[in-house]
Amino acid sequence: MHPDRIELLEQLIRLERDPTEMSAQLSRHGWDSESAISVPAEAVANVLRRYVSGHFKSEEIVRWANAIECREDLAFSPDSAIGRIIFELANPDLEGILERDRAVEMVRELS
Repeated sequence: MHPDRIELLEQLIRLERDPTEMSAQLSRHGWDSESAISVPAEAVANVLRRYVSGHFKSEEIVRWANAIECREDLAFSPDSAIGRIIFELANPDLEGILERDRAVEMVRELS
């Protein structure tokens, strides 16, 4: 995997910049990949902690989760805590809009 792609994926996981912008940059690298980067529970928990502290709005979390959920070069089991949480965050129409109390619960689930 190209080093620039790896760095962009890591930045996306950590939500260091706008996820829409990072997805656009990642699209230049194509969708197919022979390998995948694992999404660490602690990185997801850190993003949720930043949401709880007011650093992000729920709409930004939805865009971030959608950007992660659709990537084949990011690895997590859909049945894991990370997979369930990413799905919930990416689908507010099905799961409801993220509230701070639920984000705190998610952080506990990831611990």
